[in-house]
Amino acid sequence: MILLLLGLLFSSIVTVLFYLFVFKSAFLILVFCGAFIVYIVLFLLFAYTVSLICKSVETDENGKVIKKTPNKIFAPITYLAADFLRVFFRINVKVINKDLLPTNETFLLVCNHQSLMDPMLIMSSLKRTDIYYIMKKQIRKIPIVGRWLQEAGYYYLDRENNREGLKLILECICDLKNGKNVGLFIEGTRSKGPNLGTFHDASLKMALKSNVKIAVVCLDNCYKIKKRYPFMRTRVLVKVCDVLNYDDFKDLSTSDISEKIKSIIQSNLDLERNNVNKKK
Repeated sequence: MILLLLGLLFSSIVTVLFYLFVFKSAFLILVFCGAFIVYIVLFLLFAYTVSLICKSVETDENGKVIKKTPNKIFAPITYLAADFLRVFFRINVKVINKDLLPTNETFLLVCNHQSLMDPMLIMSSLKRTDIYYIMKKQIRKIPIVGRWLQEAGYYYLDRENNREGLKLILECICDLKNGKNVGLFIEGTRSKGPNLGTFHDASLKMALKSNVKIAVVCLDNCYKIKKRYPFMRTRVLVKVCDVLNYDDFKDLSTSDISEKIKSIIQSNLDLERNNVNKKK
């Protein structure tokens, strides 16, 4: 919201200056829109500069990737950008049980996956900048954004390379043991609809091997954003369904844990959808 307000303020000032000193015309709306685009470009250039200066990912002389603790500047800027996108795409979020998330304990956040907007929506609605999400490697190719998220401490997963996937799981286990919260979209790819997809239970080894809690979160209606924008608002759900203590699943297999989490998410989706239908 703050970035959006700053953008509107910047665009308004530029438009007023044009009106006073350059020309008075009905085309000033184009000046306003152009100024807003310039504002976004300036922000992206700022983000790119920060990602170059405050590097957290480097390579040694042998080409091996070395990760450092991300600079603290990344978290608040990432959150502001997520908040801006939520407002810009006209998304209203209903947040439930946000306070269930542990504040002084490390956890693995596990969530279903409906759209490309999911990480941004969770980040903006839960207002937690200390959760680092696993994303598909294709996002790394997005100019500025891909580099920013990498330097901010997020993870990229190559779903077609099992060896790289295992390396990432081991990296996340190490980070979880060191107190870094990790976010996981357990379906791996977007369902693009209301139904849950196949859960990839191997990733749950991260919680088993690091002895951390699992925060189960469900999203709903995110798949509608693409169809409704820009003419209609989209109301989406972000709900912290449950937080599983390590003792709740330490003796279970990853497939059993996966089924348990899937049941929790599905039951909460059904409950919230029924509540919405009753209000209609």
